[in-house]
Amino acid sequence: MDPQGWERNVPFIWASSRVVDDAGPLPDRRADPATVRLTPPWKDRLFFEVVALPMISTHRNLLQTSVSVAPDRLEFRYSQYECLTSVFLGRACDGGIDVDEGGATCERLDDHRVKLTISKKVRFTQPADELDLVSAVGEVAVKLLLELMLLGADAGSYEAVKPTPAKARRATKRKSAPR
Repeated sequence: MDPQGWERNVPFIWASSRVVDDAGPLPDRRADPATVRLTPPWKDRLFFEVVALPMISTHRNLLQTSVSVAPDRLEFRYSQYECLTSVFLGRACDGGIDVDEGGATCERLDDHRVKLTISKKVRFTQPADELDLVSAVGEVAVKLLLELMLLGADAGSYEAVKPTPAKARRATKRKSAPR
């Protein structure tokens, strides 16, 4: 669930996923901000992402993010700060998203199960003359994006939800056994 790993875990969607360096100025719309690698937790940090749906759209986005880590619970929350640029079906524009908020929670239920809850709300605003098409594509694409995150993300990247080594070995054996 560490969002800094999205570009590594789901590279066909995220071209970039990094915490913005607070020491540097925010970029103009066309430049990427300076970024740093942080160890969670963090609170109210800007996060830069480049999200691409191949051959459909690309969004360069700044999000306000917080990550909290507890012994049996991880939580990631985000809200739109500013969409820098978007490209939709080859048409480039400034902005493109004015609402992007949600989060994810991973909670240990017992030694073998976790509960993952994901929420997302997004509203597209560009290109203005194609909003019906952008919204229709976005409705399907956002659901697909969340599904791909679940399939490709490494939720075990925090110690808070990792099983003990013996339990991890048993879980691996169960997964690989023929049905």
